[in-house]
Amino acid sequence: MEEDTFQTLFDDIGKNGIIEPVVIFEGAILDGRNRYAAARRQGIECPFIEYDGDDPIGFIISKNLARRHLSDNQRAMIAARIANLPRGRPALNPTRVGFTVADAARKLNVSERAVGRVKQVRDHGAPALVEAMESESVSIAAAAELSGLDHKQQAQIVGKSPMVVLEAVK
Repeated sequence: MEEDTFQTLFDDIGKNGIIEPVVIFEGAILDGRNRYAAARRQGIECPFIEYDGDDPIGFIISKNLARRHLSDNQRAMIAARIANLPRGRPALNPTRVGFTVADAARKLNVSERAVGRVKQVRDHGAPALVEAMESESVSIAAAAELSGLDHKQQAQIVGKSPMVVLEAVK
């Protein structure tokens, strides 16, 4: 959340308190982390409710992602993060959640190829390239192409104009 948006939430919570409780699951916040942070800064007691369902990731997606106007690229980046969750051993931790690339892509309605490209950039891209992809100043497809270069070359190309980036990708 941007600082000015957080400040608005902070001011509202100071005036009206917490209207909607924070939802937790296994000690982790599923919904309401910014409300929780604002309440803590205000010194206000924060109400919690325990998630009571069988699809915590689906809940998060519905509550926080599906209702926002996210581009295909933004959804692909989120799917790549979900696909990075560890699978765990069900016998040892039956509630641990993990998704394959295919599962994550399906949940966020993006192609597996886009999710794979994001993972490729995150795994092999220079920090500047990853940042450019995440800010959408470089497309996922272009970033994936550039991720095969050494990090120094990636950083040099990303620092140039969009036309230079396109030429490098070609």
